[in-house]
Amino acid sequence: MEQRKRNTEAIRRQLLKAIYQGDGKVPVKEIADMFNVSDAAIYKQLARLEQDSVIRAEKPGRAKRYSLVDTLVFDQSYPTAGLSEDIVLRRDMPDLLKDVTETVRGVFSYIFTEMLNNAIEHSESETVTIHAYRNAYAIGCYITDKGVGIFAKIQKAMGLEEKRFAILELAKGKFTTDPGSHTGEGVFFSSKVADRFYIFSDSLAFVGDNCKGDADPVLIDQLGETQQHGTRVCFEVTLDRTVTFADVANRYTEAPDDYGFSRTIVPVHLLEYREENPIFVCRSQAKRLPIRFERFANITPDFTDVIEIGQGFADEIFRVFPAQHPDTKITYTNASPFVESMIKRAQSVR
Repeated sequence: MEQRKRNTEAIRRQLLKAIYQGDGKVPVKEIADMFNVSDAAIYKQLARLEQDSVIRAEKPGRAKRYSLVDTLVFDQSYPTAGLSEDIVLRRDMPDLLKDVTETVRGVFSYIFTEMLNNAIEHSESETVTIHAYRNAYAIGCYITDKGVGIFAKIQKAMGLEEKRFAILELAKGKFTTDPGSHTGEGVFFSSKVADRFYIFSDSLAFVGDNCKGDADPVLIDQLGETQQHGTRVCFEVTLDRTVTFADVANRYTEAPDDYGFSRTIVPVHLLEYREENPIFVCRSQAKRLPIRFERFANITPDFTDVIEIGQGFADEIFRVFPAQHPDTKITYTNASPFVESMIKRAQSVR
């Protein structure tokens, strides 16, 4: 009897995970095979979850789609003047984190306080709105301001040609428009430690979907009316997570020699947003990539989805920059055979 109950709970958790990760689609047969039960048994558990108001079902076409039901919702707007992020979390939102694990509490609290502090100190907005929710699988939050917009602010601070390049700078980490008061680690580590993380501003989006194993930021543009003014940060933390903030942060250190934020991985494809499989051939493109590289001890350009680079591009990154900054180590990952051949050619000249 006890084993049967544990199996039922495991099936329900797997169904919630599938709904969360699969945009409402449930692979019934796959889950049935996973637990060695019939398809009918899986449909029975879906019906019970729906009856218990844990999920809801819709049928826009031939197949049902499911969504998680929010059981706790928090909505509040605040003036930013004099606002303290820790007080908001502790005083106004205790029910949201009730009975969660210390890992979930720590991760959610870190992201929430970092992102709300950004809105308070950097957005130049008079108000900020918080919408938070909890369902059977995750805790989520939207933090929205009506300020200058994060990408526009970074573009102005760095003199970038286009706002889109601000996403590349956020992806590198260690960027802040107020270095005297901030380290520039908040957005970077929030995007890495959250199970889902989004920043919307100026019809652009910075997206990191870690729950699907895609921790690298993705640039999305042409969002139409989506958050044209100000900034909206959205994030979610799953209730069953076991990975702590320290676990994630340590991936970007040289521990045990150095526990500081000394290494980073930079998605090269963020240099280009118009092409699905971008090609980088010239030095002017390459010179945008290593901006602020010298702040790290170890840099790894990630060439995922990059099908070709030119000799000048490779030379600038893998010969010129290392020669000028011998204390910064440059490696690479996910390079196609052609890209790797161009990298090795540049390194051999060095």
